[in-house]
Amino acid sequence: MLHDAIEVIMKPELYKIILIALAGALPVACDSMYGDAAERLNPKYLNPVYYAQSALSKKNRIGGTGSDAARSLAICPDHGFVVAGYVTGDADLDGDQAIGASPETASGASGGRDILISRFDRGHKLLWSKRLGGTGADEAYGAAVDPAGNIIIVASVYGAADLNGDGIIDASPSRETPAAGVNGDSDIAIIKFSSKGELIWARRLGGLNHDEGFCVAVDRQNNVIVCGTVEGTADLNGDGDTADPSETQSGVYGLVDAFVAKLDSDGNTLWFKRIGGASNDGAKSAAADTSGNIIIGGHMIGNADLNGDGDTSDSYEVPTPDVNGASDAFVSVFGSDGNHVWSKRLGGVGSDQINAVASDSAGNVIVAGWVYQYGDLDGDSQLVNDYPEYSNTDFIGSSAFDNDDIFVSVFDSTGIPRWSRRMGGVEADSAMALAITFSDEIVVAGSINGPADMTFNGDVDDIPVEQPSLEYLLDDVFISIIIPDGSSSRMIKRIGGENNDYCYSVAADDYDSVFISGSDNIIIAGSVIGNAQIGGDSGYSAMYPDIITGSLIYGAEDMFAARIFLNSSIRRFFYLP
Repeated sequence: MLHDAIEVIMKPELYKIILIALAGALPVACDSMYGDAAERLNPKYLNPVYYAQSALSKKNRIGGTGSDAARSLAICPDHGFVVAGYVTGDADLDGDQAIGASPETASGASGGRDILISRFDRGHKLLWSKRLGGTGADEAYGAAVDPAGNIIIVASVYGAADLNGDGIIDASPSRETPAAGVNGDSDIAIIKFSSKGELIWARRLGGLNHDEGFCVAVDRQNNVIVCGTVEGTADLNGDGDTADPSETQSGVYGLVDAFVAKLDSDGNTLWFKRIGGASNDGAKSAAADTSGNIIIGGHMIGNADLNGDGDTSDSYEVPTPDVNGASDAFVSVFGSDGNHVWSKRLGGVGSDQINAVASDSAGNVIVAGWVYQYGDLDGDSQLVNDYPEYSNTDFIGSSAFDNDDIFVSVFDSTGIPRWSRRMGGVEADSAMALAITFSDEIVVAGSINGPADMTFNGDVDDIPVEQPSLEYLLDDVFISIIIPDGSSSRMIKRIGGENNDYCYSVAADDYDSVFISGSDNIIIAGSVIGNAQIGGDSGYSAMYPDIITGSLIYGAEDMFAARIFLNSSIRRFFYLP
C-alpha cells in the first residue's frame, strides 16, 4: 500500500531509493537507515509530502560482570545523549561485547565502584567515556547538559578521587583531594566537562560525614543547580571551609538535612540553602522553570524547615495529625535569587517520597514518587476518602495498604493543585523519573511489580502491560505518557525480564532526522539483570543487547539506555526543482 512505503528521489545523482516497509518490517527497515546511513542523504534535495505512523527503538547495554547502573541521562544539542552512573571493575562501555584498555579496564586511581560518564551520538554510537573516582564506592547520580553541549554531573566520592578521568589524583584547585579537616567520608562532587569530554571545572562540597548529591539541573542562563543531603557541618559553597551561615548544623537541623545550591556557569556559588529538621531529610530532585525558579523535591520527617529560614514555624513545615506521619514528601520552590516562593507537604502516615520534579512551558510544577497507603497528594493537609488519596480497593485487593503506589501531582506556578493520579498494584511500585515533551505531556518512568493499574481507572484489565506475561517477573521498568490535563495515559510500556529491572532517568527529545520526525521520542536509562527486552518491543530480540545467555562480559547488573520513538512520522520525499 502507498502509506506503507517511503520513496526518495535524489538529485543530482537521480538515485531512486524505495524502501518497502510493511507493518511488521517497518521498524527494521527504518532502524537500518537510522544514523550514519540516513545522514548521507542530503536533506536539501528532499521535501516531505507524506507522513505515516511508526514506532521503533535504539538501545544499548553497558557493563561487566559486577554491578553497573545508569542513574541519569541528558539530551545533548545534537540529539545525542550522555548517561552517568557507576561501573564495578572492568566493563564493556561501547557495546562491542568486549573489554579493552582504560576506561573499560579499571586502572590507575580507579577501583571498586567508579563513576561512569558516557557520551553517545544520536545513533547511539559511543563518542567517549570517562571513568572517575578513587578506591571507594563512587557513583554519579545526576547529569545535565547546557545549550553549548557542556556536561555537568553530580556524584558522591569517597576520599581522594580522580575527577577528570586522567587516572591521576591531583591536589586543589581540581578538588580531587579533600580539604583537610573539612571534607571526608562521602563528599559531593560537581564536575563540568566540555562536549568533547575535557574538564572545565570541578567542585567538592560536604563535611566530615556522609554527604551525597542526587540531582543536577541547568537553567536558561546556564546556571547550575544541585541538591542532595548533608550530614552535620558541611561546606556548601565549595570554598574549602564551613564558616558560612547554614554550613554549621544547628538550631532546627539535625542528623541528615537536605540542601540546594545554585552555581554560575563558571562554578562560582551564587547561593545555597539547608532544609530539614531534627531527623533524616533529603532532596532527591531539582529542576528550573522557564522563569528561573528552582524546584526541589524529596522527603522529610516531622517538623522541618522547608524554606531555608532556619525555623519550622510555617504551617506547611509541621505535619498534620492523622494525615501526615513517618516520612512525608515535600516540594519547595525558590526564586532565581534564592527567596522562597512556596512549599507543600504531601503524604500520609506511612513513608512517602518525591523522587522527581519537573516544570512545563506554562510554569506548572509536576512531582512524582511513591505514596504508602493513603496520603494527601495535593498539599491541602486533608485526606479525601476516595481515590487517588486513598488506595482503590477495587484493584488493590484485600491487602489495600500493603505497599507503595506511584503518584503524580501537578500544581500551577503559585502552588495551587491542579490534579493528582495514583498508579500501581499490590506490590511496591515507584515513579523515579519525569520528563516533559514539547507538547507538555508528562512522561513518568520507574518500576512496577506484578499486575498494576497504569491507567488510573481502578482495574488492571485495560491493556496487556497491566498484566505481566511470563517475560516479566519481579520489578519491571514502566513508562507512561500522561496528557497535560491528566485525564488519560496516551502510551504505556513495560520493559524488563525475569529479574529486577529499574529505570532511574527519562528525557524527551525532538529528534528530527531525514526519515523520522516528531517530538514523541524519549530516552530512558537504568539497570537490567540478565535477559531483558530493553527497548519496549514485543518480546525479546534474539541477540545482544536483550539476550546475554552464555556471555562472559555481562553479569550481575548492567546499565542500559533505550530511545523509543512513539507515534513518530516516517516521511515520504520527492525532489522539487
